[in-house]
Amino acid sequence: MARSGHAIDHAFTQADYERVLELSASIADEEKSVESFFYHLMLGYGRMRPGTLSHYRSSWYDPGRKVIQVPSFQDCDCGDCRKYAKQTADRDSEDRDTEEILKEYWHGKVDSTARAIPLKTERQVEIVEKFNEMFGNLDRPVGCYMTIWRRTTRIIELVDGIDSVTYKPYVNRATAVTHFAWAGMSDTGLVNNFGWARPQTIEAYRARSGLIAAEEMDKMYGRQSMKYNLDPDPPTWSEYRAENEGNLIHVDTWVPEKGSCKLPPEDEEEAIRELTLDDFREDDDTQRSSIGPVAVAQAGWWHARLAFYRVKHEIRGMEYTPEANDLTKMSGVGRFLAASVLAAGLVLSMYFIGYSAVEMALVVAVACSTALYRIKIDDAPTLPRPV
Repeated sequence: MARSGHAIDHAFTQADYERVLELSASIADEEKSVESFFYHLMLGYGRMRPGTLSHYRSSWYDPGRKVIQVPSFQDCDCGDCRKYAKQTADRDSEDRDTEEILKEYWHGKVDSTARAIPLKTERQVEIVEKFNEMFGNLDRPVGCYMTIWRRTTRIIELVDGIDSVTYKPYVNRATAVTHFAWAGMSDTGLVNNFGWARPQTIEAYRARSGLIAAEEMDKMYGRQSMKYNLDPDPPTWSEYRAENEGNLIHVDTWVPEKGSCKLPPEDEEEAIRELTLDDFREDDDTQRSSIGPVAVAQAGWWHARLAFYRVKHEIRGMEYTPEANDLTKMSGVGRFLAASVLAAGLVLSMYFIGYSAVEMALVVAVACSTALYRIKIDDAPTLPRPV
């Protein structure tokens, strides 16, 4: 089971992120161009989660303060919210049905999602105002998560040199976290800008992006950390967009070439804390987990050793217990089932071994329970070997 890793493993460089925005601005269909630029910018430097962006309304924007005020609650019965409500009803509630739980949506995942997002560059202000002008009169200007995924993914497919297979909208968010952290933003600033409930969440990003390792190396050498420079006045949509019609890009289809998508988890931070991050990944053969091959090898060896011990115990029991070889006897049936369960457990657990902490813990649990499994035998296997 191969994994492609955390979204931050595929974060864009600053140059690649600008190429994505430049291509978005170069789409001939102006509405699609504004949409694409808005999505890619707000998911990245705009610091929004995909679920937040899908529920965006033009009323969130305060043109006087140049701030997007994300509410803590917004009444919604869209397909995404309905799916989350059904999952909650199936998982947590025996007294409330989906329709009752749906009244709590949209809730912004965590309380800290409700926050003011200041737009600090002309590029951000321009694209938000253009998007509101074009689509602000709609009940749902953005649409569902699938709309965001399709539009952003199709743009990535059109940009040369960027792997679209590993792309998901959370890559934009991971890109922004990486760039802001390397540019010197404090942990408090990152937590407030990205709407995390737990300050510890940033440590996962800082570690995966190499920032912690770089800072420790600088400390060792006794020098100041090198900061990542961000352009305070980056090119806007209008500046990127070519005036000559011949330089614009005509897109025949907006259906991505890659397969279908699935909704991200409701609690991004819980996924990060547990380091499973399944919904931030793409299944391919390009990445392994952060646990590493050594840990996988050690767990495999330990499991093999426990399994060998159990098989040896069963064989000895069959040799010394007269009824053990007879499948018409309870003792024989018990040993046959024990051996079958052991073999099946070993094969399955070794097949699924070691790409996340949860999977590793599962393998260890299966190995221990298998090794400790006992069936009742009348006599301990201490008699001489029969001839």
